[in-house]
Amino acid sequence: MRRQPVGHRCHGGTTVLILSILLGWPAAALGGGTGPGGVKVVDSTVWWGRDSRDPDWVQGRVMLSSSAAALWGRIQAVDTWSAILSDITSLTVVERTPPHWRIRVETRSFDCGAHDYHLVFQEQNTVEMRIAAPGVGSVGFLSVRDDPTGGTLVTYRLLVRPQGFAGWFVSRKELRRKQEDMVVRYLQDVRRLSEAALAVTASPAGG
Repeated sequence: MRRQPVGHRCHGGTTVLILSILLGWPAAALGGGTGPGGVKVVDSTVWWGRDSRDPDWVQGRVMLSSSAAALWGRIQAVDTWSAILSDITSLTVVERTPPHWRIRVETRSFDCGAHDYHLVFQEQNTVEMRIAAPGVGSVGFLSVRDDPTGGTLVTYRLLVRPQGFAGWFVSRKELRRKQEDMVVRYLQDVRRLSEAALAVTASPAGG
């Protein structure tokens, strides 16, 4: 039987309050459960929602059972991202000067051809991702940290908005759908990476 990562399943009108307490989201950003600003419960561990104060931001979280340090070590190996992040279809390292990386990627969510990511690995296990896609201004923050519950909390915040002349021809509705898809994919992929690490740790020596 597959091990389930640490998670919380909420129902009814208490969902917003419980999630805002457990996950540290502002309650104003979680209201309603549907539509902009509403929490979307993808499954028992993954949630996302739009920030009602600036709906161009999507923020998602997943609770895991694996070691935060080990998981962060895998995320720092940027040249392996195409193997662990299913949204990335191709990746080329253009520049590697830690804590800075510049990579050129193609993704499923933003299928506009290859575009550049400028990555900066910051303190407190956070990587900033500045994404240069045509007609779009975008920045994301992926963080990994120990949670007081004993698990590992992974958060991904992504800002996407039309930008420049090309932005006039971008459908905001479609852009938001792609943004939401990217956030969910990243969190589910990180969860799969965590589960794979746990399975290796749990397997008998020499098995």
